[in-house]
Order: sequence, then C-alpha cells, then structure tokens
Amino acid sequence: MPDAAPALRVHAFMLGVRDIDASVAFYTDRLGLTPCGHFEDFAFFDAHGTMIALSAQLARARPSDGPIPVEIVLAVDGVRDAYERLAARGVTFLNEPHSIDGTNDVANFEDPDGNVFSLYGPAIREALATHDPTNTEWQRDLSVSLSRIGDVLVAQRDGPGALDAYRKSLAIAEALAERDPGNARAQVDEAMVCARLGTIRHGQDMTLRRQFLLRGRDILMKLKSAGKLMPNQDWIDWFDRKLDELR
Repeated sequence: MPDAAPALRVHAFMLGVRDIDASVAFYTDRLGLTPCGHFEDFAFFDAHGTMIALSAQLARARPSDGPIPVEIVLAVDGVRDAYERLAARGVTFLNEPHSIDGTNDVANFEDPDGNVFSLYGPAIREALATHDPTNTEWQRDLSVSLSRIGDVLVAQRDGPGALDAYRKSLAIAEALAERDPGNARAQVDEAMVCARLGTIRHGQDMTLRRQFLLRGRDILMKLKSAGKLMPNQDWIDWFDRKLDELR
C-alpha cells in the first residue's frame, strides 16, 4: 500500500511571463490588482484572496516559440515528506526539493497532460520537530522558520496566513522559554514573535496587539535588568514607539 497522500492546498497560480516589468504594469494598471511584492524575476498580486505570481524564470524554462506554462503552487507542511509520499504513489518529479529563499523548498512535477505543479513549504523542519519534540534546536528552527514564513505572508498581504504562522511560532517559542528559564536566547525569541503579533492588524483588535507589545517589552526589560540583553537585542525603544502608536 502506498503512503497516504499529503494534504495539498492551493497557495498560488504562477504565470510565466517574458517581460516582468511590462506584466507588472499590466496587472497593476490595467487589471487593478494589488501588488504584494516584486523582486528580481518574480512579482506577486492579491486577487481578492487568491495569490497570482508572475515568473520570468518559468517563461525562460520553455522554448521561445512554445506556450508559456501556468504553474499551480501547492502549499504543504513539509516539502520533503510530501515529495516522498507522492513519489511512492507514482508521481514523477522534474527535480529534487530545493531551497528558494533559505526558508522554503519547492519540488516540481507535471500531470499526464503536462500541466505544471509545484510543492511549496518548509523543507523538513516541521517533520523533524514533530518527530522529536524534545530536541530544542529543531524546535527553535521550526519557530524561526514559521516567523519568517509569517513575514513573507505579511509582505504578500495574507493576513490570516501570517497570523497563523506567528501564533504557531509563539507557541513553540514560549514553550522553549518555559522549559529553560535561564536561556536568554529563548526569551528574546519569544519577545520577537510578540513584536510581530503586536503589529499585525488582521484578526486582532488594538487591545490584543497592545498586550503582545507589552509582553515582549516586559521580557526584554527583565533580561536587561539581569544584564543578559545584548545591545543588538535591545528593542525596548522600538516597543515603546509601537505602544505609543496604539494610544
């Protein structure tokens, strides 16, 4: 019996484009879509809750006289795990899982008609952390990765996704801080996730955001009073400014 199929969620529709700048102008000025980010050969747009990604790389992967493909991006909890499960079920991949931004991996495959799909998500951190919840470094890696994913989703204006990623990151960070109260790095990690949650507006009223900011500030203040806060970790003034903005 093959492994159970992984949970696949449509994350975005990626369109191959030959001129990224001309396409960005078209989608912005003609279609009126909201840009979420633009870097190098990629651009992202919010089509009222559905992500549309433009990729010059995708267009270059096909002959100049051939049709430009559309790629459906499927979000998974762990790319390596999903890759292995689908391969065991007979899916032939075009490439091995590989990093695209230092946080997330991708792996591509085609259906019988040549339609292109990609798996997108964390590499193996979540699988490792789930396999051994007592491994502090794996747990911290997962928490940091979730925070970075939240940052990307904020840039893409995906409020619900960012909030979910930050909440998961905080749950891990606070568990690690409770497990080892003398670990200053764990305390700072928790404060930094509180900072992110204190500035995200989706699904959070001003009172809740203020609570996160106060919590993060309090953590750093205690570390500073104990002489355990490094200068590059002293974000207390930043917390004060953000709290003032919520008055």
